[in-house]
Amino acid sequence: MRLEGKVALITGAGSGMGRLASEVFAREGARIIATDLNEAGLRETAEIVRERVAGAGILTLAGDVGSE
Repeated sequence: MRLEGKVALITGAGSGMGRLASEVFAREGARIIATDLNEAGLRETAEIVRERVAGAGILTLAGDVGSE
């Protein structure tokens, strides 16, 4: 629980390394803000994190972080 009490903003969380990072950070105790352009991928990521990490806090926000 090295990240307990911390919040992690993870971009590209709808698949690949972003999805994996979301799970790992949640496992270490962080609350997650997951962003991606792919809304369906974000929903899958949130489901996976909640299934695999008891009590995980994850908020998903679809959008392009490269655009104001």
